[in-house]
Amino acid sequence: MNTLPFAPYAALHAAMRKGDLPPRYLLFHVQDGVGGYADRLKGLANALLLAMLLDRALLVHWPVPGALPRALPPAGIDWRPEGAAGLDRLLPWDATLAWDRVMQAGPVPFVNAIDSERLDDLLPTLRTEDIEARWFHGQPLVALASNVFFYEALLANPRLAEKARALGLRTERFLSRHFGEFFRLCFGEPLAAATAGTPSPVAAHAAPFVAAFRDAATQGRRVLGIQIRTGGDGAWDDPCFLPPGEAEVFFRQALTLEAPGEPPARWFLETDSERLKTEARQRFGQRILTTDWPVSHIDRSADRGSLDMERVIAKHLLLAACDALLVGAGGFGRTAAWLGGIAWRGFPDFAPQRGE
Repeated sequence: MNTLPFAPYAALHAAMRKGDLPPRYLLFHVQDGVGGYADRLKGLANALLLAMLLDRALLVHWPVPGALPRALPPAGIDWRPEGAAGLDRLLPWDATLAWDRVMQAGPVPFVNAIDSERLDDLLPTLRTEDIEARWFHGQPLVALASNVFFYEALLANPRLAEKARALGLRTERFLSRHFGEFFRLCFGEPLAAATAGTPSPVAAHAAPFVAAFRDAATQGRRVLGIQIRTGGDGAWDDPCFLPPGEAEVFFRQALTLEAPGEPPARWFLETDSERLKTEARQRFGQRILTTDWPVSHIDRSADRGSLDMERVIAKHLLLAACDALLVGAGGFGRTAAWLGGIAWRGFPDFAPQRGE
Protein backbone atom coordinates (compact mmCIF):
# COMPACT_ATOMS: atom_id res chain seq x y z
CA MET A 1 0.00 0.00 0.00
CA ASN A 2 2.91 2.35 0.67
CA THR A 3 4.42 1.95 -2.79
CA LEU A 4 3.91 4.42 -5.59
CA PRO A 5 1.53 5.25 -7.14
CA PHE A 6 -0.87 4.22 -4.39
CA ALA A 7 0.64 6.11 -1.45
CA PRO A 8 -0.24 9.60 -2.79
CA TYR A 9 -3.75 8.43 -3.53
CA ALA A 10 -4.17 7.00 -0.01
CA ALA A 11 -3.22 10.40 1.42
CA LEU A 12 -5.71 12.21 -0.84
CA HIS A 13 -8.41 9.70 0.05
CA ALA A 14 -7.90 10.17 3.80
CA ALA A 15 -7.88 13.96 3.52
CA MET A 16 -11.09 14.00 1.52
CA ARG A 17 -12.87 11.67 3.93
CA LYS A 18 -11.86 13.88 6.85
CA GLY A 19 -13.03 17.04 5.12
CA ASP A 20 -9.59 18.55 4.64
CA LEU A 21 -10.29 18.61 0.90
CA PRO A 22 -13.60 19.40 -0.84
CA PRO A 23 -15.67 16.25 -1.39
CA ARG A 24 -15.20 14.67 -4.81
CA TYR A 25 -16.33 11.07 -4.63
CA LEU A 26 -16.61 8.20 -7.07
CA LEU A 27 -19.05 5.64 -5.70
CA PHE A 28 -18.69 2.08 -6.99
CA HIS A 29 -22.18 0.63 -6.83
CA VAL A 30 -22.87 -3.12 -7.01
CA GLN A 31 -26.28 -4.09 -8.35
CA ASP A 32 -28.10 -7.39 -8.69
CA GLY A 33 -26.99 -9.21 -11.80
CA VAL A 34 -23.69 -7.34 -12.12
CA GLY A 35 -21.67 -10.56 -12.32
CA GLY A 36 -19.59 -12.88 -10.20
CA TYR A 37 -16.89 -12.02 -7.68
CA ALA A 38 -14.09 -11.73 -10.24
CA ASP A 39 -16.31 -9.53 -12.39
CA ARG A 40 -16.94 -7.25 -9.44
CA LEU A 41 -13.23 -7.06 -8.65
CA LYS A 42 -12.61 -6.02 -12.25
CA GLY A 43 -15.09 -3.18 -11.92
CA LEU A 44 -13.74 -2.17 -8.52
CA ALA A 45 -10.14 -2.10 -9.77
CA ASN A 46 -11.16 0.09 -12.68
CA ALA A 47 -13.16 2.38 -10.41
CA LEU A 48 -10.11 2.88 -8.20
CA LEU A 49 -7.91 3.72 -11.18
CA LEU A 50 -10.52 6.13 -12.50
CA ALA A 51 -10.74 7.80 -9.08
CA MET A 52 -6.96 8.20 -9.07
CA LEU A 53 -6.97 9.74 -12.54
CA LEU A 54 -9.69 12.22 -11.57
CA ASP A 55 -8.47 13.05 -8.04
CA ARG A 56 -11.58 11.58 -6.50
CA ALA A 57 -11.96 9.39 -3.41
CA LEU A 58 -13.38 5.93 -4.05
CA LEU A 59 -16.38 4.79 -2.02
CA VAL A 60 -17.94 1.35 -2.35
CA HIS A 61 -21.63 0.47 -2.02
CA TRP A 62 -21.79 -3.37 -2.18
CA PRO A 63 -25.02 -4.51 -0.55
CA VAL A 64 -25.80 -7.72 -2.49
CA PRO A 65 -25.87 -10.60 -1.82
CA GLY A 66 -24.40 -9.35 1.45
CA ALA A 67 -22.76 -6.22 2.79
CA LEU A 68 -19.09 -6.26 1.80
CA PRO A 69 -17.73 -4.36 4.86
CA ARG A 70 -19.03 -7.07 7.17
CA ALA A 71 -17.47 -9.86 5.11
CA LEU A 72 -14.23 -8.13 4.17
CA PRO A 73 -13.59 -4.94 6.20
CA PRO A 74 -11.61 -2.08 4.63
CA ALA A 75 -7.92 -1.69 5.30
CA GLY A 76 -5.49 0.89 3.95
CA ILE A 77 -8.26 3.18 2.76
CA ASP A 78 -11.72 3.43 4.27
CA TRP A 79 -14.01 3.00 1.26
CA ARG A 80 -17.26 2.80 3.22
CA PRO A 81 -19.72 5.60 2.36
CA GLU A 82 -20.76 5.97 5.98
CA GLY A 83 -18.81 8.73 7.70
CA ALA A 84 -17.35 10.28 4.55
CA ALA A 85 -17.16 14.06 5.07
CA GLY A 86 -19.67 16.03 3.04
CA LEU A 87 -21.50 12.98 1.72
CA ASP A 88 -24.56 13.77 3.78
CA ARG A 89 -24.84 17.10 1.94
CA LEU A 90 -24.59 15.40 -1.44
CA LEU A 91 -26.83 12.42 -0.84
CA PRO A 92 -29.22 11.45 1.95
CA TRP A 93 -27.06 8.42 2.64
CA ASP A 94 -28.83 5.52 4.25
CA ALA A 95 -27.57 2.04 3.51
CA THR A 96 -31.04 0.63 4.11
CA LEU A 97 -32.69 2.98 1.64
CA ALA A 98 -33.68 1.53 -1.72
CA TRP A 99 -30.87 2.55 -4.04
CA ASP A 100 -33.13 3.00 -7.06
CA ARG A 101 -35.15 5.58 -5.14
CA VAL A 102 -32.01 7.46 -4.18
CA MET A 103 -30.83 7.48 -7.78
CA GLN A 104 -34.16 8.79 -8.99
CA ALA A 105 -34.55 11.44 -6.32
CA GLY A 106 -30.98 12.69 -5.99
CA PRO A 107 -28.86 14.80 -8.36
CA VAL A 108 -26.19 12.08 -8.68
CA PRO A 109 -24.89 11.32 -12.17
CA PHE A 110 -24.81 7.58 -12.75
CA VAL A 111 -22.50 5.89 -15.23
CA ASN A 112 -23.91 2.47 -16.00
CA ALA A 113 -21.23 0.38 -17.69
CA ILE A 114 -22.44 -3.02 -16.59
CA ASP A 115 -21.51 -4.88 -19.75
CA SER A 116 -19.17 -4.41 -22.67
CA GLU A 117 -21.97 -3.52 -25.07
CA ARG A 118 -23.06 -0.55 -22.98
CA LEU A 119 -19.47 0.46 -22.41
CA ASP A 120 -18.74 0.44 -26.14
CA ASP A 121 -21.36 3.15 -26.59
CA LEU A 122 -19.36 5.37 -24.24
CA LEU A 123 -15.93 4.97 -25.80
CA PRO A 124 -16.33 7.72 -28.42
CA THR A 125 -17.15 10.04 -25.55
CA LEU A 126 -13.89 9.14 -23.87
CA ARG A 127 -11.93 9.91 -27.00
CA THR A 128 -13.52 13.25 -27.84
CA GLU A 129 -14.53 14.96 -24.60
CA ASP A 130 -13.27 15.41 -21.11
CA ILE A 131 -14.68 12.64 -18.95
CA GLU A 132 -15.56 14.95 -16.08
CA ALA A 133 -17.61 17.20 -18.34
CA ARG A 134 -19.44 14.49 -20.27
CA TRP A 135 -19.91 11.82 -17.63
CA PHE A 136 -19.83 13.63 -14.33
CA HIS A 137 -21.08 17.13 -15.21
CA GLY A 138 -18.80 18.53 -12.51
CA GLN A 139 -20.82 16.87 -9.74
CA PRO A 140 -18.99 16.13 -6.46
CA LEU A 141 -20.52 12.65 -6.29
CA VAL A 142 -20.81 10.16 -9.14
CA ALA A 143 -21.99 6.55 -9.03
CA LEU A 144 -20.45 3.92 -11.31
CA ALA A 145 -21.45 0.31 -11.97
CA SER A 146 -19.17 -1.92 -14.01
CA ASN A 147 -17.97 -5.49 -14.24
CA VAL A 148 -15.53 -5.06 -17.12
CA PHE A 149 -11.97 -3.87 -17.58
CA PHE A 150 -12.14 -0.47 -19.25
CA TYR A 151 -8.84 1.06 -18.15
CA GLU A 152 -7.22 0.94 -21.59
CA ALA A 153 -10.30 2.67 -23.02
CA LEU A 154 -9.86 5.45 -20.47
CA LEU A 155 -6.37 6.04 -21.77
CA ALA A 156 -7.78 6.79 -25.22
CA ASN A 157 -8.72 10.14 -23.68
CA PRO A 158 -5.63 12.39 -24.10
CA ARG A 159 -6.17 14.22 -20.81
CA LEU A 160 -6.46 11.00 -18.84
CA ALA A 161 -3.53 9.44 -20.68
CA GLU A 162 -1.31 12.35 -19.69
CA LYS A 163 -2.45 12.10 -16.07
CA ALA A 164 -1.78 8.34 -16.11
CA ARG A 165 1.77 8.94 -17.32
CA ALA A 166 2.33 11.50 -14.57
CA LEU A 167 1.07 9.09 -11.90
CA GLY A 168 3.03 6.13 -13.21
CA LEU A 169 -0.19 4.28 -14.00
CA ARG A 170 0.42 3.77 -17.68
CA THR A 171 2.43 0.57 -17.68
CA GLU A 172 1.97 -2.54 -19.76
CA ARG A 173 -0.69 -4.82 -18.31
CA PHE A 174 -1.08 -2.48 -15.37
CA LEU A 175 -4.03 -4.24 -13.78
CA SER A 176 -2.54 -7.72 -13.81
CA ARG A 177 0.86 -6.55 -12.59
CA HIS A 178 -0.52 -4.36 -9.80
CA PHE A 179 -3.65 -6.29 -8.87
CA GLY A 180 -2.23 -7.35 -5.51
CA GLU A 181 -1.36 -3.75 -4.62
CA PHE A 182 -4.85 -2.61 -5.54
CA PHE A 183 -6.41 -5.33 -3.40
CA ARG A 184 -4.19 -4.65 -0.40
CA LEU A 185 -4.93 -0.93 -0.65
CA CYS A 186 -8.63 -1.72 -0.22
CA PHE A 187 -8.60 -4.83 1.98
CA GLY A 188 -5.14 -5.36 3.48
CA GLU A 189 -4.08 -8.99 4.02
CA PRO A 190 -7.30 -10.79 5.07
CA LEU A 191 -5.75 -14.25 5.44
CA ALA A 192 -3.00 -12.93 7.70
CA ALA A 193 -5.70 -12.59 10.35
CA ALA A 194 -7.23 -16.01 9.67
CA THR A 195 -5.98 -17.41 12.99
CA ALA A 196 -6.29 -14.16 14.98
CA GLY A 197 -8.69 -13.64 17.86
CA THR A 198 -11.28 -11.69 15.89
CA PRO A 199 -10.87 -12.56 12.19
CA SER A 200 -13.27 -11.28 9.57
CA PRO A 201 -15.96 -13.73 8.42
CA VAL A 202 -13.97 -14.41 5.25
CA ALA A 203 -10.79 -15.10 7.23
CA ALA A 204 -12.70 -17.36 9.63
CA HIS A 205 -13.96 -19.49 6.74
CA ALA A 206 -10.45 -19.73 5.30
CA ALA A 207 -8.66 -20.46 8.59
CA PRO A 208 -8.63 -24.32 8.43
CA PHE A 209 -7.19 -24.21 4.92
CA VAL A 210 -4.61 -21.59 5.85
CA ALA A 211 -3.46 -24.00 8.57
CA ALA A 212 -3.35 -26.88 6.07
CA PHE A 213 -1.30 -24.77 3.65
CA ARG A 214 1.17 -24.02 6.46
CA ASP A 215 1.41 -27.69 7.39
CA ALA A 216 2.17 -28.54 3.76
CA ALA A 217 4.94 -25.94 3.70
CA THR A 218 6.56 -27.36 6.84
CA GLN A 219 6.55 -30.78 5.14
CA GLY A 220 8.24 -29.33 2.07
CA ARG A 221 5.11 -29.81 -0.02
CA ARG A 222 3.83 -27.28 -2.52
CA VAL A 223 0.14 -26.40 -2.78
CA LEU A 224 -1.25 -26.38 -6.30
CA GLY A 225 -4.58 -24.62 -6.80
CA ILE A 226 -6.96 -26.17 -9.33
CA GLN A 227 -9.99 -24.10 -10.36
CA ILE A 228 -12.55 -25.82 -12.58
CA ARG A 229 -15.77 -24.10 -13.63
CA THR A 230 -18.59 -26.30 -14.92
CA GLY A 231 -21.65 -24.10 -14.53
CA GLY A 232 -22.68 -25.69 -11.25
CA ASP A 233 -23.20 -29.13 -12.83
CA GLY A 234 -25.77 -27.43 -15.04
CA ALA A 235 -27.48 -25.72 -12.11
CA TRP A 236 -27.38 -22.37 -13.89
CA ASP A 237 -26.95 -21.08 -17.40
CA ASP A 238 -23.22 -20.48 -17.63
CA PRO A 239 -21.36 -19.37 -20.78
CA CYS A 240 -18.19 -20.92 -19.34
CA PHE A 241 -19.76 -24.36 -18.96
CA LEU A 242 -17.28 -27.26 -19.00
CA PRO A 243 -18.57 -30.86 -19.13
CA PRO A 244 -17.27 -32.63 -16.01
CA GLY A 245 -15.73 -35.36 -18.15
CA GLU A 246 -13.33 -32.85 -19.67
CA ALA A 247 -12.03 -31.91 -16.23
CA GLU A 248 -9.77 -34.96 -16.35
CA VAL A 249 -7.20 -32.87 -18.24
CA PHE A 250 -6.76 -30.68 -15.15
CA PHE A 251 -5.74 -33.65 -13.02
CA ARG A 252 -3.45 -35.05 -15.69
CA GLN A 253 -1.79 -31.66 -15.99
CA ALA A 254 -1.44 -31.42 -12.21
CA LEU A 255 0.39 -34.76 -12.14
CA THR A 256 2.85 -33.61 -14.79
CA LEU A 257 3.85 -30.71 -12.54
CA GLU A 258 5.11 -32.99 -9.79
CA ALA A 259 8.86 -32.55 -9.25
CA PRO A 260 10.82 -35.84 -9.16
CA GLY A 261 12.24 -36.58 -5.74
CA GLU A 262 10.06 -34.02 -3.94
CA PRO A 263 7.06 -34.76 -1.69
CA PRO A 264 3.78 -34.83 -3.66
CA ALA A 265 1.97 -31.52 -3.74
CA ARG A 266 -1.34 -30.91 -2.02
CA TRP A 267 -4.07 -29.86 -4.43
CA PHE A 268 -6.53 -27.18 -3.37
CA LEU A 269 -9.53 -27.90 -5.59
CA GLU A 270 -12.00 -25.07 -6.15
CA THR A 271 -14.89 -26.08 -8.35
CA ASP A 272 -18.61 -25.48 -8.76
CA SER A 273 -19.17 -29.23 -9.24
CA GLU A 274 -20.07 -31.46 -6.31
CA ARG A 275 -19.47 -34.43 -8.58
CA LEU A 276 -15.89 -33.40 -9.28
CA LYS A 277 -15.19 -32.89 -5.59
CA THR A 278 -16.43 -36.37 -4.77
CA GLU A 279 -14.51 -38.01 -7.61
CA ALA A 280 -11.30 -36.18 -6.77
CA ARG A 281 -11.45 -37.21 -3.12
CA GLN A 282 -12.07 -40.81 -4.10
CA ARG A 283 -9.19 -40.89 -6.59
CA PHE A 284 -6.55 -38.78 -4.87
CA GLY A 285 -7.39 -39.12 -1.18
CA GLN A 286 -5.43 -36.96 1.25
CA ARG A 287 -3.74 -35.08 -1.59
CA ILE A 288 -7.02 -33.15 -2.11
CA LEU A 289 -7.94 -30.08 -0.12
CA THR A 290 -11.42 -28.79 -0.88
CA THR A 291 -14.39 -27.28 0.91
CA ASP A 292 -17.57 -28.98 2.04
CA TRP A 293 -19.53 -25.79 1.41
CA PRO A 294 -22.53 -25.86 -0.93
CA VAL A 295 -21.61 -24.95 -4.48
CA SER A 296 -22.48 -21.32 -5.14
CA HIS A 297 -21.92 -18.39 -7.45
CA ILE A 298 -21.98 -14.85 -6.08
CA ASP A 299 -24.43 -13.75 -8.78
CA ARG A 300 -26.26 -16.86 -10.00
CA SER A 301 -27.08 -18.10 -6.49
CA ALA A 302 -27.21 -14.66 -4.88
CA ASP A 303 -30.52 -15.41 -3.16
CA ARG A 304 -28.61 -17.48 -0.60
CA GLY A 305 -27.14 -14.33 0.89
CA SER A 306 -24.00 -13.21 2.64
CA LEU A 307 -22.72 -16.60 3.85
CA ASP A 308 -22.24 -17.85 0.31
CA MET A 309 -20.59 -14.57 -0.65
CA GLU A 310 -18.13 -14.82 2.23
CA ARG A 311 -17.19 -18.34 1.20
CA VAL A 312 -16.71 -17.38 -2.44
CA ILE A 313 -14.32 -14.61 -1.37
CA ALA A 314 -12.50 -17.03 0.96
CA LYS A 315 -11.97 -19.49 -1.91
CA HIS A 316 -10.60 -16.75 -4.12
CA LEU A 317 -8.11 -15.71 -1.42
CA LEU A 318 -7.07 -19.33 -0.88
CA LEU A 319 -6.37 -19.78 -4.58
CA ALA A 320 -4.24 -16.64 -4.42
CA ALA A 321 -2.31 -18.20 -1.51
CA CYS A 322 -1.34 -21.32 -3.48
CA ASP A 323 2.13 -21.80 -4.95
CA ALA A 324 0.79 -22.12 -8.51
CA LEU A 325 -2.58 -22.44 -10.25
CA LEU A 326 -4.34 -24.37 -12.99
CA VAL A 327 -7.35 -22.26 -13.95
CA GLY A 328 -10.47 -22.81 -16.00
CA ALA A 329 -12.67 -20.42 -17.90
CA GLY A 330 -13.76 -17.07 -16.51
CA GLY A 331 -11.88 -14.58 -14.39
CA PHE A 332 -12.02 -16.21 -10.96
CA GLY A 333 -8.79 -18.19 -11.20
CA ARG A 334 -6.93 -15.64 -13.27
CA THR A 335 -7.61 -12.75 -10.91
CA ALA A 336 -6.58 -14.99 -8.02
CA ALA A 337 -3.25 -15.58 -9.77
CA TRP A 338 -2.84 -11.83 -10.25
CA LEU A 339 -3.70 -11.22 -6.62
CA GLY A 340 -1.11 -13.72 -5.41
CA GLY A 341 1.46 -12.82 -8.07
CA ILE A 342 1.86 -16.54 -8.76
CA ALA A 343 2.51 -18.71 -11.78
CA TRP A 344 -0.57 -20.07 -13.50
CA ARG A 345 -1.60 -22.20 -16.46
CA GLY A 346 -4.96 -21.85 -18.16
CA PHE A 347 -7.28 -24.38 -19.77
CA PRO A 348 -7.16 -25.75 -22.45
CA ASP A 349 -3.50 -25.41 -23.48
CA PHE A 350 -2.02 -24.83 -20.00
CA ALA A 351 0.78 -22.66 -21.35
CA PRO A 352 2.88 -21.26 -18.51
CA GLN A 353 1.93 -17.75 -17.37
CA ARG A 354 3.00 -15.60 -14.49
CA GLY A 355 0.94 -12.95 -12.82
CA GLU A 356 -0.56 -11.49 -16.00
